[in-house]
Amino acid sequence: MLLGLPKNKTLVFSVLLALGILLGAFQNCAPGFSSADLQSTAPDILDNSGNNPPTGIIKKSYIYVGGSSSIKALILDHKTDQITNVISYPLSSGQSPGWFDYDKISRTLFVADASGPNLNVLHLTEASGNLTLQKTLPFISQAVHIQALRNNSDFSILAASYNQGQYASYKVDFLGEAATEQQVFTYASGAHSHSSSFDKGRNLVFVANKDEHRIVIYSRDIDGQLTHVGATLVGDPRMVVYDEIFDKVYLTTEANTGHSSVVIYNIQENAGVYSLIEAQAFEMGLRGSDLKIDHKHGYVAATVREAGKEGIWALPVTSAGLFDMARMNKFIPVASKEARSLAITTDGQYYVVTCNSGQNTSDLLIYKISYDSSTNISASDLIQEIDLGAGGFQSHYVLSVE
Repeated sequence: MLLGLPKNKTLVFSVLLALGILLGAFQNCAPGFSSADLQSTAPDILDNSGNNPPTGIIKKSYIYVGGSSSIKALILDHKTDQITNVISYPLSSGQSPGWFDYDKISRTLFVADASGPNLNVLHLTEASGNLTLQKTLPFISQAVHIQALRNNSDFSILAASYNQGQYASYKVDFLGEAATEQQVFTYASGAHSHSSSFDKGRNLVFVANKDEHRIVIYSRDIDGQLTHVGATLVGDPRMVVYDEIFDKVYLTTEANTGHSSVVIYNIQENAGVYSLIEAQAFEMGLRGSDLKIDHKHGYVAATVREAGKEGIWALPVTSAGLFDMARMNKFIPVASKEARSLAITTDGQYYVVTCNSGQNTSDLLIYKISYDSSTNISASDLIQEIDLGAGGFQSHYVLSVE
């Protein structure tokens, strides 16, 4: 008999079970983040949708910001920290560009109108960052979030309309010449559909309905048709992001009382019905807004807009995509400004924030992020503060190029 092993078999089993659970807990939280863990699985495409670790040195980032009936384009030089080529590309009068998505294969930038029923299709020249408006197509009204997904012969553009309380799917041909409504889901009055995200591996679409207090889950077939396959109740969901590298769903909530949160979910399936199971949550100030992921350094970052607590929470995560307790959270204050939309360059070197222009004279803020040898954020310096002019709806897209 081994020294110290209890003779009672039930007790032996209990001890071994407890040790197994304890070991599992250590395995869950112990691994620190190393970008090398992700290099073999990271997709080659560099864009702000996934913020994948760069394979080379990022030379510049193009920043596109929605303003009043226009898109402002800027170039951020990663060597000098300087902004150049501030160009305004006009859209039809009265538009408020509400969200961007980019198809790198065709170099097509899709921009939805948060004020009216328009979808702008633009060609992006990656060598210069210049935009050419190809077409303005009829679209669901007042879309605040879109996703562009490729089918065999066309695009599916998925859109959330906050004021309409609807989620829609449109077909757009590869030339960007025509848009056809495919499906429209109308939710309860005041549902305030805010965002969505796509899990390519499971063919699932997650839709955050803020004031319906749930995330609706659809299955998507090869023709882009959506079928309801589940839902998860959660208070005030705003920005939902599925991450294929970590295989997790991340969420910011936009609570007006108590606190908002960053929540990490695992995906669960039972007989064809899907749900989200909370793994971890981080409490922050009220009115949480955007969320982005830096895979190179292992951070989930979220903006928060509570008066007096405006800023960005940068939360370290492990190589498994869970909160990393061995590293420090970092709060980056954005004093007295509505920090609404967030982007992170693919090298993790810059956080780019846009604010509500109606309330701020400086709409675009760029922070340079420094890291220590343990990949903790050691500094976050505001290096650019730019007034983009009139326009009450500010959102943006960042494309980093090598």
